[in-house]
Formats: sequence, structure tokens, C-alpha cells
Amino acid sequence: MSKWEDRIQNSATYAAAKKLLTRFDEVDLGNASLEAIDDINRAKLVIELLVDRLNNTDNRLLSVSSIDNIGSYLSNVSSYFDNWQNTRDDTYLGISYMNGYIDSILSYIPSLTPAMDIKETRKAIAGLNRSVGQYKRTAAKEIDNISAKGTTAEKTIDEKVTEAKNEFEALGVKIDELNKDLKD
Repeated sequence: MSKWEDRIQNSATYAAAKKLLTRFDEVDLGNASLEAIDDINRAKLVIELLVDRLNNTDNRLLSVSSIDNIGSYLSNVSSYFDNWQNTRDDTYLGISYMNGYIDSILSYIPSLTPAMDIKETRKAIAGLNRSVGQYKRTAAKEIDNISAKGTTAEKTIDEKVTEAKNEFEALGVKIDELNKDLKD
């Protein structure tokens, strides 16, 4: 593990995000209001986005100061979630409390990594689209070839079965003639 990977994967922010996801997954929402469920699901979605970004971005490109700032917001999210679990008062999940900090986390996520060059991204997407189109055409051609071979094989099999049937019938006629000759 590189020092950069170690710095991110062992950070308090990463640990807090993973812990919050586990808590969101384990919470009993049986008696929760629809609004509370919606607030928790939104928070979970944002934290999943954060963890995904931390897991799937080259660790050398992640901003450590942004990660540290997100850590303090995660701490507040955790506190308000605790308050909600203890009281089941949906106010703690609202935009003035937990989801306000979720908004702050959401606003920090783009600052974790450098912005991409939109023009280059569009070129890359166009290139990918061309590759997919070419692959699709090649696959369609191969499917057509396989279908044609299958049709030919089917005809050949039918012809061979007919030939064998005719030979058996011819042999049957010869056997009948031999049996008749033997009786005579």
C-alpha cells in the first residue's frame, strides 16, 4: 500500500463514512416516517458517493484537506443521527441539522479531485461511442455468420437424416426380398 493510499484508506474520514453506512444499513426503519426514511436514504446516497470517490480515485489526486473538512461534517451527521435514533424526532434529520451537513459533504465531493477537461472528456466519450458502435456492428456480423452456419448445418442434418432413412427403407426392401427368396 502506498503512503497516499494508506493516508486515505486509514483516515478518520474514510472510517467514519464506512461506519455511517453500516449504521444506516442496520437501523430499524419499521416505525420511521416516510420523511425520515427519505432523509436517511439521501444521506446514505451521499455517503456512498463519497466512499465511491475515495475508493475509485487515484489516491495521489485526492485533496487531503478536503477529506479532513468532510470528516468534521461526518461527525455532525453522526451526532444528529444518534439524536434521531434516541428520540425518533425527525427534526434531527432535516436540512437544518443532519441533511444540512450532508449538503456540505455533497458540496465538498467535487473538490476532492481536480476538475476534468470537459473538451477532452467529450472526445473520450465520442471515442468510446465509436468503439461501442464498431463492436456492435462486428458482433451483429458474427451473429449473422453463426445464424447462416446454423441454417446450413440444419439443412445438412436434414439431408443426412433423409439419406439415412432412404437407405434404411432400401435395406428393408432388400431384406424383404431376401426373406421372400428364402421362403421360396
